[in-house]
Amino acid sequence: MQEAGFPAIHGGVMGGRLETLSALCKSIDADFKNELHAEGGLFQFLFVPEANILKPIAEKLLKCFEANSSTFFINGLKLGITLQDVLFIFHLPIDGKLILLERCPSDEAFKRVYPEGPYDKKRKEGFYKSVACDSNFSSKQRKVVILMLILRAFVMPSFDGNSIPLSFVALLEDVDSVSNYAWGAAMLSYLLSGIENFRSKKKKHLDGNFWIFLVSII
Repeated sequence: MQEAGFPAIHGGVMGGRLETLSALCKSIDADFKNELHAEGGLFQFLFVPEANILKPIAEKLLKCFEANSSTFFINGLKLGITLQDVLFIFHLPIDGKLILLERCPSDEAFKRVYPEGPYDKKRKEGFYKSVACDSNFSSKQRKVVILMLILRAFVMPSFDGNSIPLSFVALLEDVDSVSNYAWGAAMLSYLLSGIENFRSKKKKHLDGNFWIFLVSII
């Protein structure tokens, strides 16, 4: 059984922006990098080797995708992925606080963590990258930025050119409670939503980390 009429994937690679994390990791000073490595959690993805899923592989799998059951039909076999699979593969919590971005008071959170700005949306992307690599900023300020980049590059990646949502700051400003969120559930939900938006042609790009399905099927 195959899903007919799937649109072609725009862009050559899928599976998250590991090249973004690789470049970020290389730009962070050794002492802070060691601190992040020891802390683990979401920071583990900063150290994932750079790799990408080629477009033909993703397109082949998507043709076997059944939206109603969120499973793949490959050579007569029905294959899917559960939250337990996400927990086993990525060691991300599947239980805990829900990630509800639309309810996060983003502007206020940004001002609390970065009181000196900038507040111009166009300048924020460069600001985030500079904070991550600048030891003059506090450990908390750097960790929040790095976590935001990890979310956008691996956990909830977008391939339509969208920048990092300000609502990420509200989720991450209390860095000591970040592990209380169900990141694994959010990762899987974001991908399934991305596939559905893509197959229904609501979006031209497939958002989400396709490594979830590829690793689980293999």
